[in-house]
Amino acid sequence: MKNKKTIKKDMGKIYKNLSEKEYLCEFKKYVNVMRVDRKGKTEYNKDAVFKQKFPGFSSEASESLVCYLLNKNLLLKELGEKSCVLTGRTKAGSNDILINGKHSIEVKATSSESGLITVSKNNLKCYAWIWMDIRLLLEGKSNVIDIHIIKNPKENIFTWQIDTNKEHKMDIKTMIKEMKNTDDYERLMLDMDSLKINPKTLSGSKFFEYV
Repeated sequence: MKNKKTIKKDMGKIYKNLSEKEYLCEFKKYVNVMRVDRKGKTEYNKDAVFKQKFPGFSSEASESLVCYLLNKNLLLKELGEKSCVLTGRTKAGSNDILINGKHSIEVKATSSESGLITVSKNNLKCYAWIWMDIRLLLEGKSNVIDIHIIKNPKENIFTWQIDTNKEHKMDIKTMIKEMKNTDDYERLMLDMDSLKINPKTLSGSKFFEYV
């Protein structure tokens, strides 16, 4: 039996085995379902005695989206042409995406208002973090994803420990404020309607309109 702590499903197949059109369609369907679920739980929680928790955003969805953007040369352009390979995390401590066999990338997607996430020490041993704030996307208030890129995370990301469970936490606001080298930080806006970074004008076609 495989050790569940060290083996992760090979996410590379999701991205590789679909055409670009098929992949974007599947991503759109996934987000639309999450939007409906989140809206229902929000309405229920207004008067509920027992509150419903929002589900986390799938790592398969977030990692494959970043892989799509990297292959389109929309992120980390300084690395030149890229051949992105999802590692599948076949051993403990490996990162989410490997570029050209040498640049490892950690992907985070947060939907909490503060951007609070759990950080492990292994997460920090990579070339860069790509941290996506998807809260407004999942709430249906915006089709724009806020993307934070942090290079050299081992030197720039600071965490605090919660004594009760020994977890290390970090939120995006604290991280930006306490970074040693601000040149290692970049903030981008991805318009999901036009699939462009920092577009001057928004696309007329709506990516998340349900058909």
